[in-house]
Amino acid sequence: MLDIRSFALNQYQYHIYHNHSEIHDDLLSWLATVPLSRAVWDVGEDFADGVLAADIIYNFFPQLIDLAKIHVPRNMSQRTGNWHYLRTEVLPKIGLQLPQMITVDITNGVHRAAELFLLQLRETIQGHLMRARQASHQQSNSGRSYIGGQNRLPQLQTTARQGAILPGINGANQSGINGANYSVTNGMNHSIVNGPNKSGITALN
Repeated sequence: MLDIRSFALNQYQYHIYHNHSEIHDDLLSWLATVPLSRAVWDVGEDFADGVLAADIIYNFFPQLIDLAKIHVPRNMSQRTGNWHYLRTEVLPKIGLQLPQMITVDITNGVHRAAELFLLQLRETIQGHLMRARQASHQQSNSGRSYIGGQNRLPQLQTTARQGAILPGINGANQSGINGANYSVTNGMNHSIVNGPNKSGITALN
């Protein structure tokens, strides 16, 4: 299971601090492809309450998150509550461990904390998508191999020891599975306009 605490200490930390403009634009381009309940203008500020993070997770893993537990917060306590739910009940289901100190940084708008989280979340999502694509490809190949074997006529084979002629069916599925590569196009769009809110997230008074 991935731990963002160790993730923050590896090469990505160096990369994000020395290529911030490129990373920022790259994340905005990716976020533009995900249905969100509101526009993104400032990554750190807009992701501080956890609502947009919930939108992203729901878009890719709707069965793993209960949006009724995510609320548009009116204070810091409600904002912290959203992240507590994501950290303890949702993110572990996709193999992502988010230390409490990171959520504190995100909710307080600490410089680039949300971007660091989003980079790891995107990488985790892409890993799940790749494995799903590979599994689908494997099932498709297995089905074609089975049908081909059913329609193939028996061939004659000679055993090396007795020289007898025996009917048999050749052909084992030796097809390989190619993994898909996922990349995100960099863009310079600094605002993201999304469609109507379909998330079902409710606001608290």
